[in-house]
This record gives sequence, C-alpha cells and structure tokens, in this order.
Amino acid sequence: MRKPFHLLCLFLLTNVLLFSQDPEIMFQKSISGGFDNYGRSISASADGGYFLAGDLYKENDTVDYIVAKVNAFNELIWQKTYGGSGRELPAKILSTTDGGAILIGYSGSSDGDVSENKGWDDCWALKLDETGNIRWEKSFGGSSRDLGNNILQTADKGYLFAATTKSIDGDVNENHGGTDFWLLKTDSLGNIEWERTYGGSEDETFSALEQMNDSVLLLIGSSKSSDGDVGANYGGKDYWLVKTDTDGNLLWEKNYGGSESDNGASVALKNDGGFVLGGSSKSSDGDVTKDLGLDDYWLASCDADGNILWQRSYGGSNNDVLKQIEPMDGGYLLTGYSFSYDINVTDNHGSSDMWIVKIFSDGLIDWARSLGGSQADGAVAMAFSSDFGYLVAGYSSSLDGDVEENSGNMDMWIVKLCEDYTIHNDFTICTGDSLFWEGNYYFEDGSSDQKSFTSQCGKDSLRSMSLSIVDYPENFVIEGDTVVLAFTSAIYTVPVNDELSYEFIVVNGEITDSLIGDKINILWGTYGTGLIKAVGKNAGGCATDTAFLSVRLAGLGFEDHKTSPIKIYPNPLRKGLLTIEGSKIEKVEIFDLTGKLIFSILCPPNTSQTPINLRQQAKGSYLLKIRTKQTAVVQKLIVE
Repeated sequence: MRKPFHLLCLFLLTNVLLFSQDPEIMFQKSISGGFDNYGRSISASADGGYFLAGDLYKENDTVDYIVAKVNAFNELIWQKTYGGSGRELPAKILSTTDGGAILIGYSGSSDGDVSENKGWDDCWALKLDETGNIRWEKSFGGSSRDLGNNILQTADKGYLFAATTKSIDGDVNENHGGTDFWLLKTDSLGNIEWERTYGGSEDETFSALEQMNDSVLLLIGSSKSSDGDVGANYGGKDYWLVKTDTDGNLLWEKNYGGSESDNGASVALKNDGGFVLGGSSKSSDGDVTKDLGLDDYWLASCDADGNILWQRSYGGSNNDVLKQIEPMDGGYLLTGYSFSYDINVTDNHGSSDMWIVKIFSDGLIDWARSLGGSQADGAVAMAFSSDFGYLVAGYSSSLDGDVEENSGNMDMWIVKLCEDYTIHNDFTICTGDSLFWEGNYYFEDGSSDQKSFTSQCGKDSLRSMSLSIVDYPENFVIEGDTVVLAFTSAIYTVPVNDELSYEFIVVNGEITDSLIGDKINILWGTYGTGLIKAVGKNAGGCATDTAFLSVRLAGLGFEDHKTSPIKIYPNPLRKGLLTIEGSKIEKVEIFDLTGKLIFSILCPPNTSQTPINLRQQAKGSYLLKIRTKQTAVVQKLIVE
C-alpha cells in the first residue's frame, strides 16, 4: 500500500517569489437599515459579488438579521431583514452551491419569520435563495440558551452547524455542565441527522469549524474546564481545539494558552496537514511567550497532531481582538480590530480601527493596515473576492478618515483591498495526490501541471503555480531473522537505495544503531512477538510503508538444544549469592517475566567469574541475561 507520509496531501514548497506592497482600498460601502447595525459575516458568491450579514438594532430592544447582496461592481442588489419580535443576531453567512445563502445565529422569537422557539434563545438557521426569499428556516436547541456560530455545507448538500449550548433537552441530548460545544449535522432542508456535544463542567464557547479533509473536522473555541472531554486548563479561558471525524466522534482535544483569558476564534489549514490557530490572548505564560498589553492577536502554528511549531503575538498596548484568519500567498491574513497605536500597530485613526495584518508562513509580518475614522470602527470577518482581493466586513460610526459615508448611526462597513504583487510557487506532489493552494484543491493528472491567474482587482498582479509530479517509491521488504532469542540483538536490512531515506518503527525492542541508512541493529525485549516497520521516503517527500516484518522472540525453548558457554549456580537459588562463570563476561541483567529490568551490572574487562548478591530478591521466576564478548545467553533463574 502506498500512501502520503502526512495525513493530508504531501507537497514540497521548493520556490516562492513574492513581492507585495501595502494594499489599497479599491472600494468601500456603508450599509444602513436606519438604526445601528453591525456587519458580522461576509461570503463571496459565484457571480463575483458577495453576501453580507449583520444585525439591525430597532426600537424596543429588538434586533433582526440584516442581509445585503452586492454585485461585483459594488452595487447593492437587495437588502432585507429577517426575524420576529425578539432578538435575532446572525453569526455566519455562507454562499451555497445553488446560488443562494444560508445563515446561522440565534433567535429569541416565535413569530414573524421565526416559526418556533424552544426556550430562551435558539440556534436559528435561515436558508435564502439568490434574491433573498426564504426557502426554509429552522430553530435548534432546548429550553436554555443555544447560540449558532458557524456553518459548513457538506458533500451531500446538507449542513454542519456549530453552536454553543447550555440546554439538555429538546434537540440537545447531553450537557457536560455550563455551556458546551454543540455540533449538528442536517440534511439539505435542515432536518437533524445527528448531534454531538463536547465540553466539561465549566463553560465552553464555540467559534469556528473547518474540514481538514474528507474524514476530519476541526472545532475551535474557548474552554474553562479541565474535566469531561477537556484534558487540561492553563487558567482562565484557553483556546480549546477539538478534532473529530465527520460523524462527530471525538478523536482528540487540546488546550492552548496561559493563565489569563485566551479566546480561540479561528483556524486556518496548512498545506502540510497542520493548521494555525488564531484568537486573542491576555496571557504571557504557558504557551504564550509575549504579552504586548491587554488583548493581543495570538497565533499558534501546529503540526497535524496539534503540537505547537511556533507562536506569536501581534498588537499594541491596548486591546487588539482577532476575529478570523485565512491562508493567503503561503502565509496568512489576520482580520480583527485594534485600539492600539504602538508596537505592531503603526496607525490609528481614533478609537478602534479595522486592523488587517498579512504574515509570512513563519509568522513574521509582511504588512499591517489600520482602516477607519475618528469613531468606532472594526472588522469581524473577511472573504476573498474572485479576483483575489480582500473583502473585509465590519462596522463603522465614522465619517472621516477612510470612511466616505455614514448614516449617523453604526453602519455595516465593507472594504475591498487589493495589493501589488507577483507570486510564483513551485510545488512537488506525489502521484495521485492533491495540492491545496489559494483555497482550492488541484489534482494532478500524471504530468506536470501549470496554473496561472492574473488579478483583475484593479492592480497589475500575477499569481502562478508550477506543479511537478513525483512517483511513490516501489514496494520493498525487510530481511533478517524472524526467530530471535529474547533480549538479544539482530541485524535487519532494507534495499540499498541512494534515492530513499528510511525511518523505522520497532515494537518490543529498540534500534541501537542505523548503518548507512539501510541497515539497523535491534535489541529485542521480552519474549513474545516483535514488529519492524520501515518507511522509505524519496527526495520529493513521497513515502511508502509497505515493509513489515514480524519476529518471534523466543524464551527458554529456543535455547534448550544449545550448550551454554556460561555456568550459573546455584539454580534454584536458596542462600542469596549467585555465581556466574564464563569467558570475558561484559554485562549481567535480570528481568522479571514481564520484561521489566530489575538488576544490571557492567563487569570489568576479561571478567571470568562474578558473584551477585540476591539475598533481598523476592521469591519467584526470573530471566537472567549474560552478555560476553562472543555471545549473549538468556536462562531462567528461580529464587526460592
């Protein structure tokens, strides 16, 4: 069987040429419903435009979903509100494959557009067609608070809804205490197929959901617990990452952060199967090595198993709150808002600004840009336009600086950024694999493939990618003895191949040395069965792990027919002093029958006899291993 060496598609980034400048505002738009309203989410649509969702505050403390459709020319096509007599606040809008959109958030109504309320706030899903007409709507939850956070559309055209729940009735079958992560899978009409909760006895708050591949989901948010599904807590709130299969079964979970408040907000996938976690942190201990002041943007780049490879803080001495991260140009785009005007924040228009940061793959800053005016402005979400611009959604109460229009209230504010750049990537992938690049998967067809895009984002910008295909190594075998005396060494070989590097995994033994990369010396453990696995990897990173060898580790039965060159007496041992005679004895070890080492002694050169005091040794059966210059012998020792 051939397979990639990593969990996701394997590739090598062999060359990157990137020249970029601080982005320019290509257009902006303020959208108002006549009262205060905040942009919460944006999603690019297939026609080159985008859907924008926010909340509209009205009289009598009521709030509605407000949704706008804008075309590729920045023209408002339609704008509509949805809700009832209570409070409806959206968290996420997603363009769907039928040209429409779906929203998730929460609702406290049971009238108007909301057909049902199951108690307090419900997770409320709203499916719209391309003109904003309601196709269907559903309330999910129980008698307590259930707040929708995120959505993914699945391959069967159903949906995964991510939410935070405090309920333990209605649609919610389990609660671990406080609020939990809640994941629901529905069909295309919103009918629940399954649901899962994750958490501990304290509060867990869901933020974002990503699908790593066709079998793995990543869920990120915050946790205060250290029990239930939560294995640890650093203090206060931590980033909490949950990895599940696509049926919602928990695979593993991890906490990240320090002793202060750390709020996980977003996760971005890396090409090597790892991921980058983002949010805001007040900590300066634990996993967080730097505190710039109050809340900082905090990123942790992890491998596929969730181990931190690097971590960085961004911001200034005031609050800097990260809302979303997305992969871009081999690095990442960070979106949120900032009250700072120092350290990493080189500009502030007054109060809070949108703060957009582009970083390289190692976390170093490429550029940072503050957007806004003298009043409160902030970014909550972003999406890429079809021409590789950056669509940033949020809110503004300004009418100066970068903001060209305002209704006199808090308006939804959308900004499109474009930058001058030329980027070229050379990739190498394995035959049959795929490459995740610029938000899309590219599948090789057996020959080198070229991809090139010229930006129409009002800039002279070019992106291109060259994709080379490398075959997997041929299958190979491991050669060596398949029956070996326990606690002895044996040599095993794999094919000599200058084009391959080998890695070995050994069960019930340990590798003592590797000779020229294709030959290993294994010191086996207790009798039973041992296993050797060899992985061969070529220069392109393509690996095969078809080489397995099972070894029987023999006990006394293996030595019964041999005449031992070593004398051991008395055996059984009654008076506590054991004598060992032989030629050039180097080492003596005693193991119990589980293989645990209980005694070891190194002998001086040319030792021919050594006494061993076992007066304090408990009665029972043991395995005695004596290593000489010429051989190693294992015999059974009985202590009476």
